[in-house]
Amino acid sequence: FTVSERKQLYHCYGCKAGGDLVTFVKEIYGLGFPEAIEDLAERAGISIPQGSRFEGDSREQAEIREQLRTAYRLNRFVAEFYRQQLNLRGDRDTLGQEYLEQRRVGADLARAFYLGSASRQWDALLRHLRAAKAPLPLAAQLGLIRSSGNDFFDLFRGRVMFPILDLKGKVVGLGGRL
Repeated sequence: FTVSERKQLYHCYGCKAGGDLVTFVKEIYGLGFPEAIEDLAERAGISIPQGSRFEGDSREQAEIREQLRTAYRLNRFVAEFYRQQLNLRGDRDTLGQEYLEQRRVGADLARAFYLGSASRQWDALLRHLRAAKAPLPLAAQLGLIRSSGNDFFDLFRGRVMFPILDLKGKVVGLGGRL
């Protein structure tokens, strides 16, 4: 495998793959061109103007990508909420710390894997989402809360929470253990 900084190209002698940076990101992460550009822009701290579309990108595809970005942000927001709940030592509704200590999972490991804790309350996350004016229908669609008549309730209660990350570190889901 070789990389030419001067030419801005790479080549793998084993599999004969080669190309530029965008091609590399597309191949490694299995992305399309627009997603690869967005990924590279995000890594470089360059913002792509809202509503901009790539050539050949339909309005529907742009809307789907925006919905995905919002879903990732919401999942990260919820994972952070659960992480903060784990740090509330002494809260009788939060047993995550006790469970992790029994399993010999220290604070450093819990931090490294972004572990959290869901309260036993039926609406702890719901109240947090409402206070932040988060989109409740999207939270329900992501499986974080569930609709009950005219209101919602938390799906995860009294559990240690494990964020599920993709290869780029985006929170794509959450799992819980009693």
